[in-house]
Amino acid sequence: MQSYSTTGLTRRDCSAFWMDAVCRTYTPVACAFGDDVPFQASLDVSTLGRAELTRVVSTPVRYERTRDVIRKDDHGDYVVSLVKRGEMHVRQNERATRIEAGDLCLFDTSQPYHLNCPDRYEAIHLKIARHELDRRLPAAENVSAMRVAGDGRYARLATIMLQSTLELISGDRASGRRVAPSLIDLIGLAFDECFNTLDQDNARYARIVARAQDTIRARLLEPDFDIATV
Repeated sequence: MQSYSTTGLTRRDCSAFWMDAVCRTYTPVACAFGDDVPFQASLDVSTLGRAELTRVVSTPVRYERTRDVIRKDDHGDYVVSLVKRGEMHVRQNERATRIEAGDLCLFDTSQPYHLNCPDRYEAIHLKIARHELDRRLPAAENVSAMRVAGDGRYARLATIMLQSTLELISGDRASGRRVAPSLIDLIGLAFDECFNTLDQDNARYARIVARAQDTIRARLLEPDFDIATV
């Protein structure tokens, strides 16, 4: 796991350091910091094969990815966000939404977006290569900046898996590579269920999740049970 923190930095160094950390980890963006309180933030990064799972804790900040930046550096990845504390205000593709604790949301880094975090917040982000999510969720680019409520059946499972993976995989690259495909499957399922009226009886993803749920229930109390087993 790689970690970044603004602790101990001067105000001037803090802004430059954080923008570099965010751009290096996710995609090039502009950052604007609030003037009311000194900016403080931390970022933990775990590699899951070709995906990256991160946790951010931060005071208020705004991020913007513009067309000019995209022309210079078009990564094209998706970023799925799970808010743990606080809230985020997201705008992309003429859509705008507010996501709160427990909600999921998707960003398409190939398109401009604006993200405002008006209060102190904590979030988990999963950066996914474009082709990896597109083949699981063909409508991915059409559901960016749209809220997936955390109380959905598959959203709840995806939320649990995101949190558990972050806690258990730390530094274990081999397990991370094994877990990533199933985690991305669950993300695709959560969005598919919310926006595409998923047919639970016939959907491939529904069968995957049913098997995962059965495994968790059957082996949860075993001492050697971990996230890679699922």
